[in-house]
Amino acid sequence: QAGLALEQLERRRAQAEAVARAESTRRLHEVTAALSTAATPVDVSNTCLEHALESIGAEAGFVVLTGAEGSRIVELVSDRGFDDDELAGWKEFSLDDDVPFSRAIGSGEPVWALTADEMSEFSLHQEARSTGWIAIPLVTTHGARGAIHISLREPRELGDAERQWLVSMVTQCGQALERAGLFSDEQRSRQRAEQLQSMTARLSNALTSSDVARVVVGELAEAFGAAAVALAGVTDGQVTGDLTTTGSGEELLAPLLDVASDTPGGRATRSLRSVLIGDRATLLATFPTLAAGLAANDHETYLALPLVAARRANGLLLASWERPNALVAEDRAVVEALAGQAAQALDRAGRYEVEQGIAETLQRSVLPDSLPRVQGVELAARYLPGSSQLDVGGDWFDALTLADGKLGLVVGDVVGKGVQAAASMAQLRNAIRAFSMERLKPSSVLARLDRLSADVLDTSFATVIYVILDPETGMCRMSSAGHPPPLVAFPDGRVEFLEEARGLPLGTGLRTKYRQHTVELPAGSVLVLYTDGLVEQRGRSIDDGLEALRAAVRDAPTDPDRLLDLVLETVIGSREREDDIAVLAARVLPVAPRALELQVPASLDSMPLLREAMRVWLSGTSLDRSAAEGVVLATWEAVANAVEHAVDPRESTVRLRAVVDEPVIRVVIEDSGDWAPASGSPDRGFGLRLIDSLVTSVDIARSNGGTTVTLEKELGAEPESTDRTD
Repeated sequence: QAGLALEQLERRRAQAEAVARAESTRRLHEVTAALSTAATPVDVSNTCLEHALESIGAEAGFVVLTGAEGSRIVELVSDRGFDDDELAGWKEFSLDDDVPFSRAIGSGEPVWALTADEMSEFSLHQEARSTGWIAIPLVTTHGARGAIHISLREPRELGDAERQWLVSMVTQCGQALERAGLFSDEQRSRQRAEQLQSMTARLSNALTSSDVARVVVGELAEAFGAAAVALAGVTDGQVTGDLTTTGSGEELLAPLLDVASDTPGGRATRSLRSVLIGDRATLLATFPTLAAGLAANDHETYLALPLVAARRANGLLLASWERPNALVAEDRAVVEALAGQAAQALDRAGRYEVEQGIAETLQRSVLPDSLPRVQGVELAARYLPGSSQLDVGGDWFDALTLADGKLGLVVGDVVGKGVQAAASMAQLRNAIRAFSMERLKPSSVLARLDRLSADVLDTSFATVIYVILDPETGMCRMSSAGHPPPLVAFPDGRVEFLEEARGLPLGTGLRTKYRQHTVELPAGSVLVLYTDGLVEQRGRSIDDGLEALRAAVRDAPTDPDRLLDLVLETVIGSREREDDIAVLAARVLPVAPRALELQVPASLDSMPLLREAMRVWLSGTSLDRSAAEGVVLATWEAVANAVEHAVDPRESTVRLRAVVDEPVIRVVIEDSGDWAPASGSPDRGFGLRLIDSLVTSVDIARSNGGTTVTLEKELGAEPESTDRTD
């Protein structure tokens, strides 16, 4: 019976062990299943810590992972059951400290410190709340990648089975950690490739050095988590231009920027190699002169990267991180690839900016410094470069006084951008000015210009409108070479496009004949010439743009300067300008007639001739009919006085001179005698009072040579009422 009892006992022990093994296997399967869904190292760490604590009933623990190869820094990625002070204490330790997790990682073996004596073997003070520590390394095929640390709050013993299960479970976690690491590396590699492609695309669209700097600084800060970034241009080993920064880059990184001294920036610029320092202590040991400059800077990782193109540094990129060894080898390779792209972009931007400067100089030489002052016409013009493209465009305007006193107006647009377009503008402008000296009609000027464009000039295509305006008559002759139609705002409120003079653009090679259109512009009319940038907009019909221009001109004041300001504000506003805009406005004013000079016999028979001459002459001024008749009557009375009352005239004639002298009309009557003295009769002096009531001012000058009466009438002034009686 004893043997039977022993056999039963052995069988039960075997059954219990089988159940325990099955339970252990089941729990390992649960851990494996949970780990299979953990995609990242942090997910694996959270899962491992949760099951480890649950398996032995522990309350507190954490997981640390090692950094890049060669780094002694560890990162605490998961924790349970610690307060902030306890956790802060553990975060201060590295692999160089004699703590359980560093010993486990270094040896690759578990650490079981479950008694006070075993805990005292470590160089750290025992936690007040802990009665034991367990540290098990997370081992991968490349060695220990980290460790799980468990702090026991209550004393306890762990049997071999529990210890074995913990080690097996952590081993599973190590394998999962390796898989997650490979997945994270693949994800990171793909993300870095996408970032590099994105940065390359953005750099390809960066036209200026400042654009390049903004792209590089912004991308480096965002993609690699840099706390401070700065970029400066370098010319002949010296920092040039403005410093582009993000965060507190200018303040924190300025000491590293001194390329003339032994600083990271200076060493990188001279060697054309990047300088990476993973911790602050190494930085200050390598560059002791930086201690004072970096006193307020607690960053740990520093990078100085020269931007090298054509075997020379044309820029210097600086970055810093708050964590030590923050830039791993893979990220450093991507940053250096970015630096290569940035160097090429800076070089390209520098050449572009040189060409841009030349183009802008040519542009300024083409556009007139000022518009001519022509009696009878008010002029205003505007030029706005495109805002969506920084290249100087091919739009221009010009106004010139012709030999016969007429006014030539030109607006043109050359296809293309940059230096070539600016040079073509200059050629066309000079050619038009030369042809205008020959007093050719507009259609002949454009025909010659077309032949010149095809045979001699470097112009591919261009549109031009050329207008000759006679200020005295208001007659306007125009011809267009493929240009948008001019717009006229008439005094009666009509606003019309003039489309009768259309022709092919210059440079087609078809030897076309250009039509000429003539239109009379009454005084008060406003002529608007413009380029297509004013009315064309992506996504909008050209007809809509023309109607918007028509409506803006209809509602605008007739003063050319104010009109253009309102038109640009209404039609363009703050939207992005996709092309250059050139616009020229001319308002036709009433033209004062030439001075009227008459010398008539000192006889009342001359009065009808003088009256009609004055009426005809005054019709060419801006005086209304009533005011003009008043001036005629005042002049009549003054001449009659000279004829009737001159005493002992030395000549038998009376001279009259009438002239428009803005803002008045001045009429001067001269005779060669003296006026008779006042007789004292109550019916005398009525003529002078009549004259005084009809004009603005009267002046009588008597001398030995005769008497001069000067009448002045303000243009636009209403006759003053008078209460005078005889």
